[in-house]
Amino acid sequence: MTRQDNCFGNYMKDIRESVDLSQKDAAQFLGVPIAIVMAWEHGAILPDENIRNQISAIYKINKNEFEEIISNETCLRRKP
Repeated sequence: MTRQDNCFGNYMKDIRESVDLSQKDAAQFLGVPIAIVMAWEHGAILPDENIRNQISAIYKINKNEFEEIISNETCLRRKP
């Protein structure tokens, strides 16, 4: 899978890194196993709706932009 093919996963990794969080720290803040954060960043799964608000808040991203990425309407890269 190329970087472009894994747009959502790359986006999740980029926004996590933009707030200087490790995968372990992100998992702890969000109350999920680190394997879940890794799966998001590999594009294997999408975050559940009930955790998306937390992700938006912790990663300091616009909720509407995040929902747009999830719905696959666009794949913008947020610049840190």
